[in-house]
Amino acid sequence: RAGRRRPPPTAAGRRSPSDAAMPRSGAPREATPLPRAGIACIFLAQCAQGVQVNMLFPMLVFLVQSWTPAADGSGGEADVSDGIVARRAGMLASCYPLGLMLSSSVSGRILDTWGRKPVLLVGCFSAGALSIALGLSPSYSAAVAIRLLAGCLNSISPAVRCVTAELTDASNQARAMSFISLAWNLGTACGPVLAGALVGLVPSRPFLAPCAAAGALSISAGALVLLFLPETLASKRARSGGSAGQESEGETDGLLAGVGGDSCDASEHKLHARTEDEALDRALRGLTKMQGSSSQLAARAEAAEEGHAHLPAVLEGAASTEHRLKWWQIEGVRGVLASYTLIALVYIMMDELFPMFAASARDSAGLALDTKDISVILSVGGAAVFAFTLLAIPPLMDRYGCVRMLRAGFLLSAASCAMLPMPSLLPASAPRALLLACLCVAQACTRVAGTIAFSSIIQTMANTLGHEYLGRLNATGQSMASAARACGPTLGGVLWSAAEHAAQTGTAPRPQLLAFTAVAL
Repeated sequence: RAGRRRPPPTAAGRRSPSDAAMPRSGAPREATPLPRAGIACIFLAQCAQGVQVNMLFPMLVFLVQSWTPAADGSGGEADVSDGIVARRAGMLASCYPLGLMLSSSVSGRILDTWGRKPVLLVGCFSAGALSIALGLSPSYSAAVAIRLLAGCLNSISPAVRCVTAELTDASNQARAMSFISLAWNLGTACGPVLAGALVGLVPSRPFLAPCAAAGALSISAGALVLLFLPETLASKRARSGGSAGQESEGETDGLLAGVGGDSCDASEHKLHARTEDEALDRALRGLTKMQGSSSQLAARAEAAEEGHAHLPAVLEGAASTEHRLKWWQIEGVRGVLASYTLIALVYIMMDELFPMFAASARDSAGLALDTKDISVILSVGGAAVFAFTLLAIPPLMDRYGCVRMLRAGFLLSAASCAMLPMPSLLPASAPRALLLACLCVAQACTRVAGTIAFSSIIQTMANTLGHEYLGRLNATGQSMASAARACGPTLGGVLWSAAEHAAQTGTAPRPQLLAFTAVAL
């Protein structure tokens, strides 16, 4: 190890995100086993999030219809136009991401100061309680307030990404990230099933049963996090004395905390050779990202690699010039945030457009499907994503890297979004089973493309900055994506209202194709 030399740095003085998950040494490294308890906790928390978000969309239009006549004072559903329902459904769907956007700047600092676990606990328990409250909501305005509060208190996704990055190392990060994507996709597959199977179970409160089931799942995830998930933020763990059973990544963070001056027991910093390499690897990668291409720092980094004797000096050099560059000014950070925001905008608009397209009448450019049909289509798409994430994402990510996969995900997303409404071109006399089969295939293709894009961007974000700013990076990404998600449902509702108006007045042929093409562009 002492004689090993580092390959020359790139022009930017750092490794690109596409190869960030690969080990530095030339020989392949055996994958470190994943911490099962920690991964299981965040898996269930992320799965519960997917259930809560996706469960709402199949029944969103019908949920708003149940409140709209009383809110309008019109005396009956027949007096309520589809345009009013579409706009109100879009605004209700926008409340949750709007709350996320408003609270993300605060939650990012909490993640980096108080730790990851408190944010997860507040998010899980509040999501469970407010989901049940939504099922009991007496009016549209109360539902808006509930969804807005649920978004403000929920920062589960940034916390899950931080925990995943800190529980893993370079040898198993792609596999762990694929599990987190799998959890989200499993939740999005089960959410519509819950909505379709449980809606109407309580006649007086037809939407209470699916909301209560989603709430119970979130509360169960919070209980597991409370009991079995350790705190992964290095500074909080160092103050509490650490844990003898930490995985190698936890030991790495302990080493860096000890170098930085925290008083920890020396026995907690005994590392194997592989862990020492990981500590140096992360330190130097964070240093080069912070400093850019500096020949002096490159020389110090290369010298530090020889026996690790100068690692404290390298870290001290990084700290002395940290003020030169803010974390959000580092090359690549803004591109990652912009990519995450755009892909979130595309898919939240699709989540709003497709149920409206499927539920609207034939003369309004729709397909006249009911809640159970929509739930089946969305569930098939989720199941396809489940299989693809489990079997294809890790090997593809290892072979092609994050950046190439991200570009492919964007291109495939655009193509699949434009193709999604094509089954509506089938003649009215076509068998209903054929229509549903075509919609299931189109939905599966759209969801697989989105999985490629989201999995790639999540792993890219995990390797863009060091753990010191990981919470702020993920929370800022959540804030920007939430702004897109807050605008997306409203934009989707307005876009579909325009398509319905064009279909009813005959001002444009096939307006449903134009609506989905606009999202693809």
